[in-house]
Amino acid sequence: MKPHPDKNGNFVFRQSLLKTVPLVTLTVFSVALIVLSLISIFSGTYINLTEAIVRTAACVAVFAISVFMIIKAPVYVVTYEKILLYGKWELYFSDIEGVFLHDNILGMVEIKGKNGDYTVFSHDVSCPIKVFCEILTERITVYEQRNSERLPS
Repeated sequence: MKPHPDKNGNFVFRQSLLKTVPLVTLTVFSVALIVLSLISIFSGTYINLTEAIVRTAACVAVFAISVFMIIKAPVYVVTYEKILLYGKWELYFSDIEGVFLHDNILGMVEIKGKNGDYTVFSHDVSCPIKVFCEILTERITVYEQRNSERLPS
């Protein structure tokens, strides 16, 4: 399924479900275990108080890490002029030297820029990595055509 641009014509790629669903599941189960542990502590039905407190603390840690990972999930945006990883880096199409698709087990797109290399992994985008690469390549081609038409001959 090919993603559609938003109202501004930008493509927004969020984290894939393959990565999001386990984090949400961990969050739900850790909350359930925290609630059950607290109920057993307050009602006095625990076997060992130390184990109940350690279990609760471990579940709180798992919950906090899962929520942090959900909040800090990568968001890639492809506009008409650049690609950016929201809050981390942005790369204008004029600075891109090449886009390479590595469709192996990991699946990733390598973007060679003038200032360095950038990698987009398949589990970081909510569509197949080939589709992401096609959209990026198409946008770069349109950008280059538009800019070549503006230059005087």
